[in-house]
Amino acid sequence: MARGATLVLLLAAAFGWLGLVAPARRARDRAWADYARIRQDRERLRSELAGREGRTRPSPAPAGEAAAGRALRLTLLRATEGLRVEVALLSATGARGGSVAHGRLTAEGELADLLLLAERLVDPALGLRIDKVVLAGESEAAHGQARLDLDGSSVGSGS
Repeated sequence: MARGATLVLLLAAAFGWLGLVAPARRARDRAWADYARIRQDRERLRSELAGREGRTRPSPAPAGEAAAGRALRLTLLRATEGLRVEVALLSATGARGGSVAHGRLTAEGELADLLLLAERLVDPALGLRIDKVVLAGESEAAHGQARLDLDGSSVGSGS
């Protein structure tokens, strides 16, 4: 009788293992496979996003106040390339331990060229935050030309 009870318990354990444990293991293995696939997709999307942000993010902030000022001055000057504008005032100074620079640009020329200049300066890839813009028409500006006054800051790690 004891052998019969042992055999029944052994068969019940075998059927229990086949009915409960084996399906649970298969479900666990499927879950691990799904997790690995989702993780790979997440890493792929993260690297794609980093690549896209790298194309639109401003370059890292230069070290030192003078370097930040020079970088902003160069950014403002490069924005005027190819346009028929005369730069009347261009100044940039570093601030906050060199992570941010504040600058001012005053340019005179045809209204269409000044509007193109303003459009270039609002491009997020430049890393420039515009604080103030004043556009004076030809009748208001000196020498019969339009004038653009712009105050801005570089977007550094501190802002």
